[in-house]
Amino acid sequence: MKAIRCFEAVNLDGGSSKALAVRNNIVVPPGRPLTNVIVVYDRKNPAPEALKQSWEKFQAEVLLRLHPSKNIGCQGFGVCLWPK
Repeated sequence: MKAIRCFEAVNLDGGSSKALAVRNNIVVPPGRPLTNVIVVYDRKNPAPEALKQSWEKFQAEVLLRLHPSKNIGCQGFGVCLWPK
């Protein structure tokens, strides 16, 4: 990971808890029921509006708990602005 200049990474277990779906097609079925997923959205397959709003609300609440004296505003998917 360091060789490709990665500064953040996640190690995913590839046992019976793995599965892969692409564009509503299950490519690799899970070996057991799954409780967590990682979902990737892009321009062709955007996240639902309700999910975007939920993420922005969650992000703002977490930042306000960490920094209650700051006036933080979140706009756009995953973008929170710090006041100057």
